[in-house]
Amino acid sequence: MTTAPDCFIPIDLHTTPAERLAILRKLIDDAHARGVLDTIADAIARHTTTQRERATVALDLVQRMGFVPDPDGREVFQDVLCTVLAGGDCEDLAAALVTLLEALGVPARLVWFDQPGALNHVTTVANIDGRDEWAEASIQGAAHGENPYAAATRLDSEKHIRRVTPPATT
Repeated sequence: MTTAPDCFIPIDLHTTPAERLAILRKLIDDAHARGVLDTIADAIARHTTTQRERATVALDLVQRMGFVPDPDGREVFQDVLCTVLAGGDCEDLAAALVTLLEALGVPARLVWFDQPGALNHVTTVANIDGRDEWAEASIQGAAHGENPYAAATRLDSEKHIRRVTPPATT
């Protein structure tokens, strides 16, 4: 009998972006070790032929998990299985997407956006046929390859990601 994962992992607000990305990488590696998304990856692989098709289906699936803010205004990361079952915020969905893409054989990585004056953001880059392409998991309807800021603007979803405009130079 397997035990249920602890869904919420509290994050100290003083951790650096590199430390936060390392925590997320561990969650991804733990999910791979448990085979959390293997069945889903196998089903996607049976019905697609190219990396691009697989990445597009995976992105759509993870976006449909839904954006759910962290509870009680705390910063927490979520186990990948919990995200699959209940949705999550940007870093949770990005970690689920990287897990699924890697299970499909598509190289992927997390990318941290430092947004002064706004919440920071985590998204995904997938390497399709040797080319890095955006894969924004937290904005439903963001297209594979679409810049996250462009998707947020196009879909009026700037609650998840905000572009901070630098002051004009004189």
